[in-house]
Amino acid sequence: MYGWLMMVRKDFRLGLPWLWTGSLFIVCGHLSVAWLLEGQEQLLATLYLLFSHLLFFGLYLILTLSAEAQQLHQWLHVPRPAWQLLLSKIWCALLAATLTFVLSSLYPFSLLVDGIGWVTGLERFFTAYLHLTWFALRFGLILMLIFVLQTVFSFGKGKDWILGLSLLLLILFVPSVSSWILPVGWGGWPDWVQLFEQGAALPLSTLAIGGDGLLMGACFTASSWLLEKRTEV
Repeated sequence: MYGWLMMVRKDFRLGLPWLWTGSLFIVCGHLSVAWLLEGQEQLLATLYLLFSHLLFFGLYLILTLSAEAQQLHQWLHVPRPAWQLLLSKIWCALLAATLTFVLSSLYPFSLLVDGIGWVTGLERFFTAYLHLTWFALRFGLILMLIFVLQTVFSFGKGKDWILGLSLLLLILFVPSVSSWILPVGWGGWPDWVQLFEQGAALPLSTLAIGGDGLLMGACFTASSWLLEKRTEV
């Protein structure tokens, strides 16, 4: 356990430049909104920055994996399975996304709190965090699988994007097939427009736990297995 925590610490330090860059982008964005916009436009613009965390987790994960891939040979000397290495990256990306989510929530929360109160405001932002994190995990693990495939196999000749795009479209298409929805459709995504209107009253069962959970598990398992085979001596 101690060794894995040291790995997490190393990975978090590896991603600090992107965490600081993301935080600086958020602060500059909020300052620009406060300076240039007024009223409802301010709230909409800050919420746009907030919901950009749908992409932040995946982007942070891929950037840290890319940095690690430059020294992939060093993983041969790490006495830990590939799934622990990937789990460390995911945990650090989740922590970074949580920190930037809190930072990007401060300004829109200050705009809403006078009208809805502290308790309701915290409930709504916490609900938003749960939904954003779930969707970001799904999207990020798909990107991770695509990245591992491109790293493990040498496709070359500038054709990597064909594999990545094809796999992404396939993964996004499969959950829409009725034969997939039938056994795993334990709940659909809520109406995002109602997210801030209902707040915590929005039941967590509305998360697509079935299909998304199996999809994320499959992506993580496949990524770990492929990376394990790649680093075998």
